[in-house]
Amino acid sequence: MDKSLMNTSQISKEYKDGVRKFIDFAKNNLPNSNERFMCYCKKCCNQKRLCEDGIFDYLICNGVNPYYTKWIWHGESDLTTTSNMYVDSEANEDDESEDRLDKMLRHVGEEFTDRSNELDELLNDSKLPLWSGYSKYTRLYAILKLFNLKARNGWSAKSFTTLLEILKDMLVDRNELPKSTYDAKKILCSIGMRYKMIHACPNSCILFRNDYKDLHACPICGTSRYKTRENVAGKVNLKGPPAKVLWYLPILPGFKRMFANPSNAKNLT
Repeated sequence: MDKSLMNTSQISKEYKDGVRKFIDFAKNNLPNSNERFMCYCKKCCNQKRLCEDGIFDYLICNGVNPYYTKWIWHGESDLTTTSNMYVDSEANEDDESEDRLDKMLRHVGEEFTDRSNELDELLNDSKLPLWSGYSKYTRLYAILKLFNLKARNGWSAKSFTTLLEILKDMLVDRNELPKSTYDAKKILCSIGMRYKMIHACPNSCILFRNDYKDLHACPICGTSRYKTRENVAGKVNLKGPPAKVLWYLPILPGFKRMFANPSNAKNLT
């Protein structure tokens, strides 16, 4: 696919022709080409779905996002050849994926200084065959591939559990595939980034931390910090599950992970 519009003047005829080719490319490679698809202009950055005419106008007015070099949201991930990268065969893709898995385990392993048991379980899953005598897919690799498929297609946890149940029943007896989304997440949870759960005001006035960490109600609007519910005696409980929670991902661990991969570090720099 010709991506010359990335480096072409926004007011030139070549740029306008390149935008039209991009739209035709997306229409030909996306399954629902007659519907709206992601706009990758500088303003939207693949966060907004627009119709064909809307995307054309946005790209002409705002210009293209220069960092969106592989059009994964517009069908390029399904191609075998592009202008900048290619995949020789499915076997090569699997080999590269396994190499990336090994690198990921090495990078993640640096964070397990005080959680050696979790690291041991993760390494065991990375070597455990999906069933006895089968070596192409390990338990961890199979789960990562399936979860990637779930994320790309926006499957719900319920539909993913149904898929796992069917696959587990199709495979040989005593296979290592998890039977539910919950079981799969338990295996992958140690790979995920650590996070902090901070109680928040239901009306988004404050976070219950620092000076507010011991309060039971918002000092601004007076709303209860917890979900209010009546007990058997008819009295309202002041404490219970939080009404609203902020999931906070610390910045430094995220940067450490990004820079731990040499190729990512080069691009980030």
